Amino acid sequence: MNKSLPEGTIIHSDQGTLYNNVLFQNELKDKNFIQSMSRKGTPIDNSPMESFLGCYKSEVLYNPNIIIVSKDDLIRETWQYYHYYNSVRIQRRLGYLTPAEFKNHEIVRIKKEKE
Repeated sequence: MNKSLPEGTIIHSDQGTLYNNVLFQNELKDKNFIQSMSRKGTPIDNSPMESFLGCYKSEVLYNPNIIIVSKDDLIRETWQYYHYYNSVRIQRRLGYLTPAEFKNHEIVRIKKEKE
């Protein structure tokens, strides 16, 4: 199985010296990767992604009941988990709401505050 990253893959990082290095950035461009960085001075930008990826790895990738043998299997399982994580799986830290419910709740709350 080819384990190389396909062109167009998004590479997300903090703003560390390595990732701001022109040589590194040029290498990404040469390989048609998309660079994504957290905002300066806000390492908290990484926490939602870290949380999702931690759950994804433990609940999908390392789950012995989920068998992934092809790229299509991986894509299918990833999209299914993405939907489950955002629209079905409640989270205590979000007041026992799903991320989608929490986002909608916050949009309504912010609109009311602005009125």
